[in-house]
Amino acid sequence: MNIINTRTGERIVSNLSIRSNHVERFIGFMGRRKPADGCGMLFLGTGRVHTCFMRFALDLYYLSSSLVVVGWHFGVPPFRFPDPPEHSRNILELPSAESSARPDVLLNDQLAIVLGKKQ
Repeated sequence: MNIINTRTGERIVSNLSIRSNHVERFIGFMGRRKPADGCGMLFLGTGRVHTCFMRFALDLYYLSSSLVVVGWHFGVPPFRFPDPPEHSRNILELPSAESSARPDVLLNDQLAIVLGKKQ
């Protein structure tokens, strides 16, 4: 699965894992080595995450229930509890990237999950 930005058509994630229950959301990337470029996790039904026991920093994109971007935090280091924006209902977690390598995402951009092959 992929996630794209419908405003730009840019693919933000080409290898998406969806986490929808409490155990999946709790574990996430915890304890793992930094994944390859293009990997990300979408946490459904939660507006808050932690970075306890992480081995790398994260870029967090906070999304509404309809996957509209409502905020973000970049470069969140391990053992943090970042404060989400008020209307956060889902979170897209990506391994932290240099600012020049981050996707072109603005507040109120609509993201979409697209089925298909990785490219």
